[in-house]
Amino acid sequence: TADGVGVSIANNAVEYLATVVDGDARAALNNLEMVVSTANCEDGTKHITVSEVATAVARASIAYDKTGDQHYHMASALQKSIRGGNDSAALYWLGRMLRGGEDPTFIARRLVRCASEDVGLGDNQALPLAVAAMQGSQLLGKPECVAWHCQGEPDWSSFS
Repeated sequence: TADGVGVSIANNAVEYLATVVDGDARAALNNLEMVVSTANCEDGTKHITVSEVATAVARASIAYDKTGDQHYHMASALQKSIRGGNDSAALYWLGRMLRGGEDPTFIARRLVRCASEDVGLGDNQALPLAVAAMQGSQLLGKPECVAWHCQGEPDWSSFS
């Protein structure tokens, strides 16, 4: 570490972290930094175990600061998932953002950007569709524009 303290990480802790972050190097580094900064020091060395990694990952997955770095990291992950054609990952990041309280209009603007930069080259109807969705989210706001999120049918209970 920067303060001259050694770090020892159990192999199974590294394997667990690699599995949990599912190839997201940024998430791995962020979680590793959190684990090392909060680990107890014994005999001049911080010993990292699976349970410490699991605690840090759980803490990180709950945190969502819609005005800080997480705001842009998740928006970037959403856009990269769409660009990569991974619809499951895109829905995952969309759900994380909405559950974290993200403004649906911000998400809609990102989708317009995706449609104009990435998807629009392959589908010329992507941009008009994304713009219509953004305008709808601006006009309706919460909860109407997210009532149907990840559901087969709208949740009509929010309209009563």
